[in-house]
Amino acid sequence: MRLTIAAAAVLLVLIVPSAAQASYCDTLPAWIGAGPTTTVSAGQSIQAAVNRTPAGGTVSLLDGNYGKQRVTIKKAIRLKAQNKYGARLQGTKPRSANDGRATGTAINVTGAGAMIDGLDIRYYSQGIVGDNVGPVNIRNNRLVSHEDAAISIYDARAPRVECNDIRDPYLANDVAAQTPTQTGGVSDAQSDYGVAVYGATSPIVNNNYFFGIFNQSLSFKEGSTNPTANRNTFEGSRLTALFFGQNRPHNGPYEYARLPTGFDRGVLTAVRNVFRQVRDARGVYYLRSPIRVRHVQASAGSVLRGNVVESGAQGLFMECNQSTGDAGCTSRTVRLEDNTVGGAVMVGSIRYQVNRTACILTGPTASAVAIDTRCISVPVVRSGPKTVTQTGTVSASAPVSTLRTGPAPVFEPDLSY
Repeated sequence: MRLTIAAAAVLLVLIVPSAAQASYCDTLPAWIGAGPTTTVSAGQSIQAAVNRTPAGGTVSLLDGNYGKQRVTIKKAIRLKAQNKYGARLQGTKPRSANDGRATGTAINVTGAGAMIDGLDIRYYSQGIVGDNVGPVNIRNNRLVSHEDAAISIYDARAPRVECNDIRDPYLANDVAAQTPTQTGGVSDAQSDYGVAVYGATSPIVNNNYFFGIFNQSLSFKEGSTNPTANRNTFEGSRLTALFFGQNRPHNGPYEYARLPTGFDRGVLTAVRNVFRQVRDARGVYYLRSPIRVRHVQASAGSVLRGNVVESGAQGLFMECNQSTGDAGCTSRTVRLEDNTVGGAVMVGSIRYQVNRTACILTGPTASAVAIDTRCISVPVVRSGPKTVTQTGTVSASAPVSTLRTGPAPVFEPDLSY
């Protein structure tokens, strides 16, 4: 059975955001493919099960370690762990950042209608790759220490990356940062990207958790239209946590997505994301640029709204095609609305003024940005759970919280926390 792109699209139901991350991720719609379920146990071939499962079916992985398997999916099926994070694909664990022992790509997806749901994938060069793909849904997975990218999307239609736990912790031989003003001894993070997107129509990256070093945690690199990043939590990132338009265009054209070589364009949306520096037993996870907008050609309606920067070396960095020869954005195209930007933390009895540059940084095209954002005159760090659901007004006399401890090592200790 072969589905058309239109038919396969109905297998991926659009998700309506709710007020909090827990309810959003707990109410993701069920897979509606009508095909049979193929069950796989550790030690068996996942690829063989994928090959014999028809479109609309499910490959269900029982709990266990599936080792260094590499899987290619070319049809509208669901690859799912029977229990969330219970099925693990595991490459060779690196001893330090980029030690050359990466294991290739764990899961490669092409075509329309696939779903990857609930897997634990560690220590590959790339965890999940979607190339000439979409619609596709990558959700509820845990991805740890991938040398190139945890999730990479290239030439795609309507990809959705939601409710994943994406981590790049310090490895055993890494030299870790010990104060919020240090970038640490890792000059190039183990995981270059948490999520990287090239040439996608309406890519949605919502309600994910990013923890660790990362060079860029989430980057809409180039060529995409109408990219959206809502309600993600970013804890650490040595360069940029959320990047719109990282590259001047040098890839494409994108035949599957029917997009030309070009800038990120259309309506850029970033709503209620949270950014903070954190620490664990190894050291501090520094955060340089929480949000950066660079090589883009944005349309009216683009907005960064309700984002909270608890701590970071910079505030919001708005360049909007500053490089010579780039068309840039027209006047007041990108709106900054109701964001809160702080930048001081306490470690023990010592106060660190982390945001030492500016709340809003703009390049030569500053007129492209309309600003209505709270820049805290005496910056503070908010306390609270992973997702802050509202900004509100913070007074200068509000207490400064201790540097957030970061996620507890509630699962296997081999993550080298």
